Amino acid sequence: MGRRWRLDRGFGLAALLSAATLGSCTAPNDDGEECLFNGDCRDPLVCAARRCRRPCRSDRDCASGLLCRPSGEPGLRVCLPPDETWRCASDEECPSPQVCGPRGQCQPACLVDLDCRFVAFNARCSASGACEVPDAGEGDVTGSDAVATDDREPADVSVVDGAADVAEATVDGALPAMDAAMTDATAMDATDASADGASAPDAAPDASAVDAPPGRPGPDVPLYFDVPPYEAPPPRSAVAVAARSRVCVITAAGQVRCWGPNTYNALGLSTDAGVVDRPTEVPALAGAVEVALARETTCARFAAGNVRCVGRGSLGQLGNGRFVDSTTFVDVSGVTGATSLVAGANGFCALLGDATARCWGFNRFGQAGIAGPDSVATPVSPAGLAGVAELAAGHDHACARLVDGTVRCWGANNYGQLGTNNTSTSVPTPRAVVGISTAAQLAAGYASTCALLRDGSEWCWGSNLYGLLGDGTFTERRAPVRVMNLPAGVTAIQLGSTANCFIHGPERQLSCFGMRPFGDGMAGTGGSIAAPQPLLGLRDVASFRANEVEINATSFSAVRRDGTVAVWGRIGAGVFGPRVLSLGFPLNLELD
Repeated sequence: MGRRWRLDRGFGLAALLSAATLGSCTAPNDDGEECLFNGDCRDPLVCAARRCRRPCRSDRDCASGLLCRPSGEPGLRVCLPPDETWRCASDEECPSPQVCGPRGQCQPACLVDLDCRFVAFNARCSASGACEVPDAGEGDVTGSDAVATDDREPADVSVVDGAADVAEATVDGALPAMDAAMTDATAMDATDASADGASAPDAAPDASAVDAPPGRPGPDVPLYFDVPPYEAPPPRSAVAVAARSRVCVITAAGQVRCWGPNTYNALGLSTDAGVVDRPTEVPALAGAVEVALARETTCARFAAGNVRCVGRGSLGQLGNGRFVDSTTFVDVSGVTGATSLVAGANGFCALLGDATARCWGFNRFGQAGIAGPDSVATPVSPAGLAGVAELAAGHDHACARLVDGTVRCWGANNYGQLGTNNTSTSVPTPRAVVGISTAAQLAAGYASTCALLRDGSEWCWGSNLYGLLGDGTFTERRAPVRVMNLPAGVTAIQLGSTANCFIHGPERQLSCFGMRPFGDGMAGTGGSIAAPQPLLGLRDVASFRANEVEINATSFSAVRRDGTVAVWGRIGAGVFGPRVLSLGFPLNLELD
């Protein structure tokens, strides 16, 4: 058996040498056996306190004599003996390469301040690799560590009482100071358009950061805490799932059930409730074969090829020729024979059966594919686009893979996400991506784009925040670069605003790299990691999606071939409890 090195975090050469010294070459271990890294444990176990442990949500998920307790990673609990402790007094008491943090808990060593952003507001990376938290007077939001400590956890977490051990680490919308080599994240959200369509390029980040005074969270920042028990009756079997902050599942019976935040009645349930807290059938979507979620608008494609939308429409997102919101589903004008549907932040594009495309919604940067108005309420054909085989949409740009293997992109280009090797900040008409002629698949993230080529290689361009492009740097690229360390047998790719993910191998394993959390068992304290990491419990994946929620948050969802569904990443209030979550590992919807 070949030797295999697995690094839990992107520490670089120093961590690799440390791992070599400690001898991390092991076969997959079973529950309770020794480990150093997640890769040492048999899936879906994780490495916690140097032992392979089973992720859990309540004590009843654990074997007799074990309790469900914080793992040392926000958002993840594992089955532990009752006397297990996570406290430390020195670095020597922590499993290498972790260090003893400022509040007496083992934590990952950091390289830059960005690695500490989920520990507490304004946490900084010290020379020792520990995240130092300022005094309360200097802006510490929570006054507590990001990881729940023993004196704050309940004696038991059960489905009945729904108690959850909360690690109250919040994230201010503005990124803390970071290494100069990294892209400035705060300038990327250029299109958080107001209800009347007015916005300015390079405006402030999304709603999670707007009007948030220093030291206090914005109105929709995620809380990193243990997931409460899930009591809602989910669908029996799924054929498709879409997740942004809200979730919609298409069942094998042809029903669509949605739940989560319901701003502008984006779930189409004709309810005044701000949050729908359980999977609820949407009668108007019976028979839908695809659901696409924009920020506050939901559209669905039906087997007949028509598209219907609901929710916010002030930017033309409903595609019905009007710039008004709608609490009921309306027909998209002029779209017939649609074969696929993709969503950007505030707009949609549909691929039609004649290999042409129609786009509508916010058009400040030309993301509808035409020059002219800031918003387009009636679907238009991107100029000169024909022979389309696939569409992909980022936050404010879109791309098309043509039948000849070339790729054309249009819209915002402030980070080179169009791949045309020019510095134009926006391009309203489709332009050819440089050097791509054998594309087999497309994926678009916040301000990045990737193509899977016929030879199995992946090439990416645009923003390289969190190392999303996989070229070993944090430098934006205006022309495609090849992704390094890609495993063999990649068959599907997805790109979020924080991670680059793909299905690979005969077992259809799902792996990712980029900024955690992306589903490998770690929450947001791990910083960026360049080596692809397998996701916990996700094999035999039929399809998966990555939808950007905002610049530094992605929602992920997957459907296995047996019809079971998992979601992870940034999850909105109401999906698994009353609060916004950031899940570091895939959480199965409890399909009955």
